[in-house]
Amino acid sequence: TFFILLSSCILPEYKIAVVDNKVYYIGEDECIWYMNLDGKKKTKLNDNKSGFEAIDDKYILYNMPAFVDGQDTSITYIMDRNGKNQRQVNGERLFNSIIYNDYIYYLTEDRYLHRIKTDGSENEMLSDVKMYNLNVSDSGVYYYKENTNDDGTLESVALCKMDLDG
Repeated sequence: TFFILLSSCILPEYKIAVVDNKVYYIGEDECIWYMNLDGKKKTKLNDNKSGFEAIDDKYILYNMPAFVDGQDTSITYIMDRNGKNQRQVNGERLFNSIIYNDYIYYLTEDRYLHRIKTDGSENEMLSDVKMYNLNVSDSGVYYYKENTNDDGTLESVALCKMDLDG
């Protein structure tokens, strides 16, 4: 058992992930770190104070603050799991991002499902249904969809599935 004091107030957007026997986490400096499962060999991956969105066996997705069209926003970046080859995914912020089979499945700010190759190519909209939450597996894309009445009030929430290609 090990214990690391990260700060006196951990924010809810701080994530942890365990991939290939390494724990990826956000340090007190708000940068991405990893360590062995026993808490040893702590390694800092970036100096961006970014947090992370998703991690798989090859890549880490993270959001960087940006100022676009006169507004504060974030843009999603991707880097190799060793912290190298940092680059923008598509110049936008991706939400609920999942890396799967060299694609990034994500929701746009208006909640529509897209996917893009991890190299930034083949960006495509898969659905014009507004979605909430997202999970991707060999069997398809799973998501929540809100069903509303004519007056816009919530009627129900449905758990839905679609094929990987939409």
